[in-house]
Amino acid sequence: MHITFSRKGLFAFLQAAFGASLVHGRSESRLVRAARARNRDAFSDLMREYTPALKRFAARRLPDRDCEDVLQETWLAAWEAIPSFDDNSQLRTWLYSICYHKIQDHFRRQHRIPSSSYAIDTEALGSYFPSEFANVDLRESLRAFWESCTLDQRELLRLYYADGLTLNEISSVLNRNLNTVKYQFYRAHDQASQTLSSSMDVLLFSEEK
Repeated sequence: MHITFSRKGLFAFLQAAFGASLVHGRSESRLVRAARARNRDAFSDLMREYTPALKRFAARRLPDRDCEDVLQETWLAAWEAIPSFDDNSQLRTWLYSICYHKIQDHFRRQHRIPSSSYAIDTEALGSYFPSEFANVDLRESLRAFWESCTLDQRELLRLYYADGLTLNEISSVLNRNLNTVKYQFYRAHDQASQTLSSSMDVLLFSEEK
């Protein structure tokens, strides 16, 4: 039997593997307006709203010991820049962009390259995989797919599945052309479909012998 993945099914499969965490919160426009006028209480409220998400964002890319320093740098930069924040922009995207660039700055100061590792949650995949194949171990096929991706593709997948950003938001965070982002993103999914389907064929053949 040959296993194939529709695009919708593949997206759901990878979303489970990456453990998506979307940011949901109350309307923030009033707080943003007050913070732009240098109201520290309003800015503190925004910090309380977004710090958990930014911590997760940083923790996916940095050792634990470095996360707090990068978060502090992110919020200091946000406080300095918020008077010029564009009302037509999404605050979440703006904050993630600041944090992303602070992470890059951190690696440059350390003379290191960003980590490309990422823990994929194979336990969460069962709900998206046919029950008759629920006992099949997908760790090796997921690892093979991850290793086949470029560093840029890995970051795109993190931003989309783990951080819950849209492709437009990812384009802004990475300061990269949207068409380039789309190409890299969908190319990664083509690789995922090929790698996972091929791996499943091998696993199923082995079980039938």
